[in-house]
Amino acid sequence: YAGGRALPGDGLAKACRDSGLEAEAFVDLSSALTAAAAAASDEDLLLVTGSLFTVGEARGILKVGRS
Repeated sequence: YAGGRALPGDGLAKACRDSGLEAEAFVDLSSALTAAAAAASDEDLLLVTGSLFTVGEARGILKVGRS
C-alpha cells in the first residue's frame, strides 16, 4: 500500500480478518454483489460504501439484476 489513499481489497480483507471479522475480497464489484446477494436472506440489507463512483456502479448492477 505505498501511502496511497486506497488499500487493495486483499489487504483490507486481511486487516479485517486479523481483527476477528469475517471478510472476503473480490476481483470486481459485480462478483462481490453477486456473492453478497446469494448470502443474504430476504430480510437482509446490502450496504454498499465507498466513492460515489462505486455506489453508482453498484446501483447500475443491482438495477439490471432486478429487471
